[in-house]
Amino acid sequence: MMHIKNGKFVFDGIMIREDPSSNLKDLWFREHAAVKIYTHWLETIEAPSLVEMANWCLAAHNLNAEKLHAQIVRLGDDVHMVDQWRAIGSIKDMVATSFGANLAMADLLVMEQDLLEAYMAKLMNFDGENLDLLQHELLPVQHKCSQAWEQQPAP
Repeated sequence: MMHIKNGKFVFDGIMIREDPSSNLKDLWFREHAAVKIYTHWLETIEAPSLVEMANWCLAAHNLNAEKLHAQIVRLGDDVHMVDQWRAIGSIKDMVATSFGANLAMADLLVMEQDLLEAYMAKLMNFDGENLDLLQHELLPVQHKCSQAWEQQPAP
């Protein structure tokens, strides 16, 4: 479905034509990989400004992953892959079994630059629609994620 070429994700057009939902799975995987990496970073960083940024990015990726998951379910697709990746708790295992740490990190840095620019643009033009997005979509997701992680048993 998806390959890495020159440090970037490249979709396999033939497989997508054969399995139209495969692109949703790949997009979901990218979002969920980002969630795992941000969760790991939040366990290691201490600077309040970085923690705040990482929390917002984590919430945004979680929101995207949930929306993609809902679309996959609506298509009636087999979602065992989603459940399998949800069960992976170790960032080391996730990166090792997917696409390699260096490539993943390089791609995520590019993704985050785009994500942060988009959110900064929204904040600069803080109209009712963006306020609605932040209050009714992003903040509840962030709260839900923090609750879920607080309730997890210590290793």
